Amino acid sequence: MPSGDRWKCFGCDRKGDLFDFLKPLLNLTSDREVLAVLGYSIDLNVSPEEWEQKKRELKQEQTLRQLARHKALRENQEMARLKTATLTELVDTYHEQALASSYALDYWKNEGLIQPTVKLHRLGFVSKCPVYFNQDKPDFKPASFVVPTYQNKQLVAIKHRIDGVKSDKYRMHVKGSAAQLFNVDRMFPSDEDLGWHFLHTERGTVIVVEGEKKAMVLDQWGFVTVGIPGLNTWQTNWLEFFNGCSKIIIVTDPDVEFDVKKRDHRDRMAQDFVGANIPVYVANMSQKPDDYFVRYGGTPEAFQNLLRWGRKVR
Repeated sequence: MPSGDRWKCFGCDRKGDLFDFLKPLLNLTSDREVLAVLGYSIDLNVSPEEWEQKKRELKQEQTLRQLARHKALRENQEMARLKTATLTELVDTYHEQALASSYALDYWKNEGLIQPTVKLHRLGFVSKCPVYFNQDKPDFKPASFVVPTYQNKQLVAIKHRIDGVKSDKYRMHVKGSAAQLFNVDRMFPSDEDLGWHFLHTERGTVIVVEGEKKAMVLDQWGFVTVGIPGLNTWQTNWLEFFNGCSKIIIVTDPDVEFDVKKRDHRDRMAQDFVGANIPVYVANMSQKPDDYFVRYGGTPEAFQNLLRWGRKVR
């Protein structure tokens, strides 16, 4: 039977290429006659040299088509595998792709995250985001940078940050996933957990910020930090994660002071901590807390001084 550009009969042991297969089958004597029967526009009176050149060109076209089919098949198989993989396996795959991609590592670096942080939080990268769809651009398949969230060392959420999209740039891997606290497993770090950085906050003190990236940047600089997806996502039942904390510092972005709704959400969260008898302070920053380090070259010591100006909530 034909297989690619070669075939073999296991009955009579004949073998060859497509022309060798069709000539006896169609009772033809030359390769050019085969092409003419198949509908190719071939001049049967061309010279042998021209014919050999034409055969080489056809052979090259056939090879390119085969390569394209094989590539599409591999891509489809990989997409099918990812769709059926467990979420943990997906995170592992995306993380390996991030470490192997200079583009992804450069992105995280520009966001202020060094490679040990990328490894610590198992940050990922996927060249074609599997959960992004734009009905106005159905063929547009952008890359995405992946942030997994763990609680009690169990994966609870996967968020995609869509590359090259300025608005509506976040997608949860599982549609409808509930909001989750980020970095809670590092709220009470041991010396071994800290590993490669120095602790700049007193043990028991936890900073709360909006967003996973801010939490990772501050954590990287030695500040025990938890991230919430947004001030409006705060849930009172999350207080259980803060049992044992001696002090909470809510660090907000500059726009909060000019947004009544955001201020209300922040104050409601602060009052939940007050009700749980956990001292809580609010620190309003003139820059986003991650930008303070990444864009403006701030130091941990200077950031500590800013935190001391935090207002105690009563």
